[in-house]
Amino acid sequence: MRTTAFVRPGRIGQSNTVGDNASKRVYAELFGLYTQLQKQGEIVEIVLGLGLLEWRISVRGRTVLTRRHVVRARADLKFDPRSGIIRLECPSEGADLQIEDDMLEAEWRPDRTHTTQVAEQLQEIGDNIWDRELIHAALKSWAESLHPDTEWSPSLSFDGANDNKPRLTFAPAIILRKRNQRGMVRIYDSLIDWLNKENEPSSRGWKGLVDDQDDLDDSEHKPPNGPRPARRQPPEDVCFPLPANREQRRIVDAIQRRRGVLVQGPPGTGKSHTIANLVCHLLATGKRLLITAETGRALQVLKDKLPPDIRPLCVCLLGQGGDSFAELNASVQAITNRISLGHPGAYDEQIKDVDREIDAARRDLAETDSKLRSLRENETDTHSLLNGAY
Repeated sequence: MRTTAFVRPGRIGQSNTVGDNASKRVYAELFGLYTQLQKQGEIVEIVLGLGLLEWRISVRGRTVLTRRHVVRARADLKFDPRSGIIRLECPSEGADLQIEDDMLEAEWRPDRTHTTQVAEQLQEIGDNIWDRELIHAALKSWAESLHPDTEWSPSLSFDGANDNKPRLTFAPAIILRKRNQRGMVRIYDSLIDWLNKENEPSSRGWKGLVDDQDDLDDSEHKPPNGPRPARRQPPEDVCFPLPANREQRRIVDAIQRRRGVLVQGPPGTGKSHTIANLVCHLLATGKRLLITAETGRALQVLKDKLPPDIRPLCVCLLGQGGDSFAELNASVQAITNRISLGHPGAYDEQIKDVDREIDAARRDLAETDSKLRSLRENETDTHSLLNGAY
């Protein structure tokens, strides 16, 4: 196997030999980056850092060390399982070379005019990020605009400096980092551009966000110029394993008729309890669910409210740490075990018993309802005999 590039703190190099330990270690590191990117692609990103700045700045008698790359390029790791080759590639949207000097206080950053000039140089480079002459020229320009004493080095690795002068070294490196706000803004901008395109078909979900329209579920299309189809009636059976009230049953009815339902209330009013009931009901009626929350703690509270028989059948990811992935693995393993241990017809008898219990309960409910209606009619209805003579 060969690696096209490998990363160490502040340096990058080439490796053509598989047998040596250094090559194996580098390959393992690259594969670890690739694996983490596949698992957490919405949270982390791979970028190529160019121009490593090290600067010890004295601020109010305290020395602050800055050690960051000042230019980043979009990058992507590709793994070919057949050949085992890991490649560092430019993504389809381009390298998009950008200056990132936000780690410096505003007073220490280069003048805006100089920054604009360097940004134009980077824009001209485009995807030719390995054109050393052009890249070195842009980095050197930024270094000269940063501080008159800045030392520039085109070396592949940072060799360190003992003084407080800023030092900028070419030193390209593959960096795995959390996605920042710029990435989110870029995603939102692309969505806005897509929505602004003329004659672009939009889903009902997007139309509900950008247009003023009723959110009644119109999945059953009405004929042209014809009447609106009748609203779907709520299910006859509501499968709530936890105690419930009339408001929770109204939510089930609303979910059946509308595409979006908002349930709100102050803390302690039973929102998590209601969600747990809804989860069980929707699963029992053949629906699939995705539940999200701003914090892992909120999801943990909800999970604890689910009946013990339901919890192992829910795939849970309550955070980003190792414990969360272990819990995710346990959930998947529990579902796998339930499937492998079961066989067609394994629960037929239990299902029949439950169906008989439900049928008996329905008969009791119908009988009770008939008695109540009869009593109410006797109290309120007026009976006329012999044309009112009696």
